[in-house]
Amino acid sequence: MFVVGLQEMVDLSVLGSISGKNDKLRTQNWQNVFKQALEARMKGKKFVCSVRKVMYGCAILLFVREELAD
Repeated sequence: MFVVGLQEMVDLSVLGSISGKNDKLRTQNWQNVFKQALEARMKGKKFVCSVRKVMYGCAILLFVREELAD
């Protein structure tokens, strides 16, 4: 199991801070980056993100090996 935490990943402009409209896309992009990095590092293993929490500017991603996800 791997836990990743990101801080200050929001658009710090006034409109970006208020709307938060890009948070889902930004989090999905980071999730893809970390998943690819884990799978490259742990050759032959596949990972899924089982928990994804976003709280204004912070994201917590929990990755589990695919065979342990159930």
